[in-house]
Amino acid sequence: MRPRGSTLTRSLVVVPLTALLAACGDSSLPPVPSSQSLTDVQISRDVAAASGQAVAGDVADLLTGEVAAGMTGAAAGNCPYVAASAYHVCASVTNNGLTVTRRFQFRDASGASTQSFDPSLTASVNFLRALDGTVSGSTNDGTTWTRGVHETSDRTVSGLAGAETQRVWNGTDTGADTTVYTSGSRSRSYAATVTQTAHDVVVAVPRTATSYPLSGTVSRVVTAKLTQSGASAARNVERTATVTFNGTSSVPLNVNGVTCTLDLATGTVSGCS
Repeated sequence: MRPRGSTLTRSLVVVPLTALLAACGDSSLPPVPSSQSLTDVQISRDVAAASGQAVAGDVADLLTGEVAAGMTGAAAGNCPYVAASAYHVCASVTNNGLTVTRRFQFRDASGASTQSFDPSLTASVNFLRALDGTVSGSTNDGTTWTRGVHETSDRTVSGLAGAETQRVWNGTDTGADTTVYTSGSRSRSYAATVTQTAHDVVVAVPRTATSYPLSGTVSRVVTAKLTQSGASAARNVERTATVTFNGTSSVPLNVNGVTCTLDLATGTVSGCS
């Protein structure tokens, strides 16, 4: 039995994924170093900043998907059922430079698809999502950043049938992201392929205010080509960013031994050491 507690969002008012990503524009990203070469720790801090923003947005998106599917008691979104695929297909939504396209399928205990959500019979829901566009912002030290996002996700929430006390999310995201940091005349760019895995991310039911995942992890593997103004050659880097949930908005984020704190409410990464 997993512990009970509060869950994924601060309230039943859903914050769209794109709006949350835009709010992450004041994240405490590290400044561009004055030297030509970045250290391994500085690279890990860069990856922590970008990964933290992505994971915070994805945590908010879990509830957005549930609302779209009519799983929270609120009215379902604009997602008509398409018999040929047995998925509900939602209208694409664009906000703050990012476009989200979502599909979902209800499944019973045997894994067979069903047309509608039934609190007594629906055992799981599979969500497919595409996220494309650009988000940008600036940091407290004047560094500006732009992140191009091109990702797809395949996630399933289970444990739904009958009287619920918890739901469990598992799934993967894959894609290509490019993040550019600029300070004055200097810049650095990470052109990356990304694989992200959500493992047993537990949320509680019913939804309550100031609520976040109780347990579970999200790991984000980033394989990138790093280029920096003034450097003679590009550098290949690989990092794994792991977020461990604890029921609060302040969660640990570890990138290859560099430990930071991620605020799930804002996407801000701080305290890296």
